[in-house]
Amino acid sequence: MDSDFFDSYSITACRIDCETRYLVDNCNCRMVHMPGDAPYCTPELYKECADPALDFLVERDNDFCVCETPCNMTRYSKELSFVKIPSKASAKYLAKKYNKSEQYIK
Repeated sequence: MDSDFFDSYSITACRIDCETRYLVDNCNCRMVHMPGDAPYCTPELYKECADPALDFLVERDNDFCVCETPCNMTRYSKELSFVKIPSKASAKYLAKKYNKSEQYIK
């Protein structure tokens, strides 16, 4: 992938690169999350050009932005955990520091 915006390849980088180039080529603007130095799309440009252009890319998905799976890819699993904040020791410390009760801190 030849990219003006990213040093290394990833599917996400490829998609953002493709979407950015498409918007800049067709609308002469980019969304705020997109890299580059093209001007940001105004609300009018977004409504008239960028939104339909992005819809076009979604409809054509892999036909227009062909982003292949890289040779090496790292996947991270998701895990949810809980912890009581603040801990008893933290509550005691914060209560003393801010001259509040431990119950107030909790």
